[in-house]
Order: sequence, then structure tokens, then C-alpha cells
Amino acid sequence: PLLFAMLQAFPKTDIARIVALPMPARLLAFVGALRFVTEDDALLVGATSSDVEGVVGAGLVRASRLQRRMTDERPVIVLTLTRQGAIEVAGELGVEPASVSHTTRTALARSPMFLDHELAVSRFALLLARSVAAGTPALLLSFERDAERLADAVHVVRKPGRLERQPLVADALAVKSAT
Repeated sequence: PLLFAMLQAFPKTDIARIVALPMPARLLAFVGALRFVTEDDALLVGATSSDVEGVVGAGLVRASRLQRRMTDERPVIVLTLTRQGAIEVAGELGVEPASVSHTTRTALARSPMFLDHELAVSRFALLLARSVAAGTPALLLSFERDAERLADAVHVVRKPGRLERQPLVADALAVKSAT
């Protein structure tokens, strides 16, 4: 979930719209849509180090260090949207800023393994959006991360003759245009 939950009106999955935003709104929207991104991910969406420093310095994004044991030898900087950043991006996207929740979550109080996984999914989304924009005639229309919208279940045999429901939640659902 986002550091600050927003109402459904916030177009978090409209990647095509987010890509078209000017900086720093594009950076804020990507951080909000993907929940957790690294400083290197910010560069993939066209941000500069100065853009990142600017949104962190303005209190729009929180930056924290994380040692990704799975993928990086050195710590990385993880960016998350603050409430002030959520209000800023809501205004930029034409969403009523009052729709930004006052409820905060301690999103960075997650396990390093959880954050490592979330950062990998975010990187996948950014690379997918970048590859679609870089030369194929397709357009990445959305990248859905909301577990409630992606949840499903299967029935598996746990014991002979007994089916049990096993919940499944996909990491994401990417939707792109055919041409």
C-alpha cells in the first residue's frame, strides 16, 4: 500500500498518464503508484539526482537506506511518498487534494525481504514501461498492484479426497494496448 492511502479516484494505475507528467510530478506519481522505488529507479523515469534531492528536501518523498541482501552488495536508497507528496500529486492529476487520507502507515517498518521483493516488482514495472515506450508500437496502459483486485484462489488436494482453498495474490497485472 502507499505510505498514505488515497481514494480510488487517484489514478495510480494509469502509467501512460503518469509518463506524460512533467518533473517532479512524474517522479511523485511513480513513487506513489509503485509504493517503493530506489533512487536508481527514479533515474529510469527521467528524474535526475537533483530532482530526487529536491522532492526529498521539500518533504514530498521520504528516503531511507536499505541493504538488499538478495541483489545489491551496497545499501540502496528507498523512496516512498509522504502525505505532502500525495497531496501534491493529487493536485497535479486533477484529484481533490482533500481525498488524501490523514491516516499514515509505517510502510518502511517492513522486513528487508519484503522491501526487496517490492523493489523488484517496482523495477519490473519501470523496465516494462520503459521498454514499451522505447520502440514498440504498444502502450503500457496500466500496472495494477492492488492485492484486493488481483486476489484469486485455487483448490488443491491437501489430503487424499480433500480439497482445500488456497488463496493466491499475484504481484501485479500489466495491461498494454495491442498496437
